[in-house]
Amino acid sequence: MTIKEILEIENANTGSINLCKEGLFWRAYNQSAMRLVNNLKPLKIIRKYIKKAGQEIFYCGFPESGLDNIRGKAIEKGFQITETNDKKIIISGVSATEDYKNWMGNQPACLNEPVVQYAKRNTPDNIIQQIQQYPLENATPIETMLFIQKLKQSIKDGAVL
Repeated sequence: MTIKEILEIENANTGSINLCKEGLFWRAYNQSAMRLVNNLKPLKIIRKYIKKAGQEIFYCGFPESGLDNIRGKAIEKGFQITETNDKKIIISGVSATEDYKNWMGNQPACLNEPVVQYAKRNTPDNIIQQIQQYPLENATPIETMLFIQKLKQSIKDGAVL
């Protein structure tokens, strides 16, 4: 499922949690993410700007091994579970009274483009500081590779080692 398809589903979402299987993880986006963390399991929300969609998205995820726990909590709360296929699960009957726009405003800033200051001439201390300030715990592997690539290029362009 593409991000545009996911966003279309989420824009029409009025009271359910849509879970999408992506690799080894189940993910919930936007309203589904809000309802998942507010009703079933507190998870870390990731805020990311998606250029193709032209907007920020919010998502959270958990490994396949956590699915039984989520199902159990949903059943315990009286929610209905529909498995449309092996890559999509809909948990319905969830309260739709939560204020999504207010919730969005309370999420941490977008981190998919880490703020890294590159000096014209790097020093070993400057390079170490950039590495220490990099938000590794919130970055994807690709974002981290791009950070390393930029850092490597700045070193090549004139670091004092």
